[in-house]
Amino acid sequence: MPRQGSPERREILDAVRKKVLELHRIDVVFRVGQITISRGWGWVHTSTESRVGKQRYEDFYALLRKNGGLYLTK
Repeated sequence: MPRQGSPERREILDAVRKKVLELHRIDVVFRVGQITISRGWGWVHTSTESRVGKQRYEDFYALLRKNGGLYLTK
């Protein structure tokens, strides 16, 4: 799992955040349950909540592929 605060972890979570915004039109923060990286693929499990912490949402799972140096959701 990429360490908290690392550029790779930030890149992964930004890609997932972008997908949540695209699908659900909500801006969220994550509580990471799991990030697994292997051979250019990533698997993410997070708990999500609103930026102000008042609203909690369903857990979010994502499969990502590193392409051209960037992680993209699949």
